[in-house]
Amino acid sequence: MGLKKGAKEKGKALEEYEEASGGKSSFLASPWILFVQSTDSNIKPGKINLVHIEDIQHPDEKREKEHKKRKKRRDRRNAFTRFRKHMVRYWLCYAILIIVLLAIGLPVLFLKIIPALAQRIIDDTDLPIYSATLKALTNDSVLIGLKTALDVPLGLTVGLDPVELWLYNADSEGFNPYTMVRLDKQKVKGHTEISVEDNTVGVGDRDELDKWLTGMLNNKEAEISVKGNTTAHLGELHFGVNLKKTVKVKALNRLDGFGLVSARIKIPPAEDGSNLLGDMILPNWSDLTIGLGNLTFSVWAGQLLIGQVSAFDVLLPPGNSTLPFRGQVFLETFLRNLPAVIGSQAASLGSGKIELSLNGNSTVVNGNHIGYLEKVLNAASFTSQVPLLQLLSDMMQSIASGDTDLGGLLDLIGEGLDSLLNGLRGGNSTSDSGGGAFSDILKGLNETWFGDGNSKRDLREIVIAKLKR
Repeated sequence: MGLKKGAKEKGKALEEYEEASGGKSSFLASPWILFVQSTDSNIKPGKINLVHIEDIQHPDEKREKEHKKRKKRRDRRNAFTRFRKHMVRYWLCYAILIIVLLAIGLPVLFLKIIPALAQRIIDDTDLPIYSATLKALTNDSVLIGLKTALDVPLGLTVGLDPVELWLYNADSEGFNPYTMVRLDKQKVKGHTEISVEDNTVGVGDRDELDKWLTGMLNNKEAEISVKGNTTAHLGELHFGVNLKKTVKVKALNRLDGFGLVSARIKIPPAEDGSNLLGDMILPNWSDLTIGLGNLTFSVWAGQLLIGQVSAFDVLLPPGNSTLPFRGQVFLETFLRNLPAVIGSQAASLGSGKIELSLNGNSTVVNGNHIGYLEKVLNAASFTSQVPLLQLLSDMMQSIASGDTDLGGLLDLIGEGLDSLLNGLRGGNSTSDSGGGAFSDILKGLNETWFGDGNSKRDLREIVIAKLKR
């Protein structure tokens, strides 16, 4: 590289050269040298020029570098020129190619890619059930309502046309819905809560409904699967999407906590034949509000049917519900089989309780039997342990309130004692299930309290006399 110096700068250039060379004349003392004359076309004759020593020692390399730079600039200009000429020459071919690609790509984009993205958004969203209502109306219809939510990515607004969501069991073979709910037109943006107003809908596949209701009654958790097709709107774009979800909900857990709060005997019976009044607790462990209509349960002591109780207009919100009931104790059956009844209570009497089992008998709404509920409840069994002290207290309350006539009660007690003594002596009790287990106990009590010579009449008279006091 050379730097030209004017006449006024000659002295300064010489001084710089001398300083760089250390006062020596060797070319190797400095990377800079002076030329006074030169045949190089870039250096004017008669001028003092300061030139880098590498330019003198390697002139070919410098020329080669400059040649490559000029060639690159020339190649770039030539390439652009060739490209421009090529496009001018073949522009129609490229225009046709672009049109063909758009004709193929745009349908793929709008008919495949974007709908697949919209379906993925629907698939990724949850469908939580915050609350729901399920009420039996007739043997062929049910009322359903629920609160749920849909989520889409922030920044997107998705419109959904009305859709029928079919409820089915995902673990069953095939697609056999047991009912459905109607979802109105929705506009989903971010997290959007959705309320489905109470719908009266028909009952579909009975076997599938029985399967779902049985799982809902007996388990702590149950699944609800829904499926439906609708149209999603993303701006001006419209796509068909499939809504298919399975969500888990809390179930009834076999009505754990069910029990009789109170029970009062009514003697003589009421006009409808009821001789048992009281209150029961029906727990609802789920998030559903369940309407069951008029429920009638059969009451069992061991293997002996001893009565029925009915609760009316049953509506169970989540949590425990205390419901009044009325019913019948089959006193004649109960007293005739008192030894069997006592025999069935061997385990619970030790802890001061009586154990009763209940199962569904009938479910009626507006005079119509609800077969899909009766099938499930009749196959289920619920156990309640009632403290003996509570029963005695309830009996005293019945007497005090006038529900029970003391004379009638004493007659019943007398008949019961007759049955006990018959069982003790191997009499003709209808059931022998209690005789073997408790005959020795009863015999011991008889001997301890009243002596060996007391007849069953003596025992009855003594107990009645004590109660009259």
